[in-house]
Amino acid sequence: MAVGPVLVGLVVGSTLLVAPGRTTLAAWTDTSAVSGSTLATGALTPPTLDCDESTGPLLSSAATVSWVPSGWPTTLTYTAVVVETGDPVDVSGNSSAEVYPSLLSSLLGDTITLRVTGSLTGTGWSTSSDQTLDVGLLGAYVDCP
Repeated sequence: MAVGPVLVGLVVGSTLLVAPGRTTLAAWTDTSAVSGSTLATGALTPPTLDCDESTGPLLSSAATVSWVPSGWPTTLTYTAVVVETGDPVDVSGNSSAEVYPSLLSSLLGDTITLRVTGSLTGTGWSTSSDQTLDVGLLGAYVDCP
């Protein structure tokens, strides 16, 4: 007689363990409303570049390219590179890069492009802006045109 109640308890217990939770396939209504005629998502904003001529080492001229670092929609990490050569340029305080003639020496003078790129760390998201710079004969100076 003791086997009957135990067997009944096992059958009831296993049924409870196997029984699925409550689900429903009922229809639902989204009550959100769109106002206006356009829909936009957040985007990384390209840096607005400012260029100032300055005096570099040994009284050579230099160019300082600066920008206000992005704080919205998120903080970006900035890098700078000379487009024509691929040479990186040091970024100070995540907000400026100083370009010296020694980085851009040219016998005949040249016009180069500095590309400043803001990247969202850990993602492939980035945005960039370019600044044109004039390099004098023998790399004697760097001008912001």
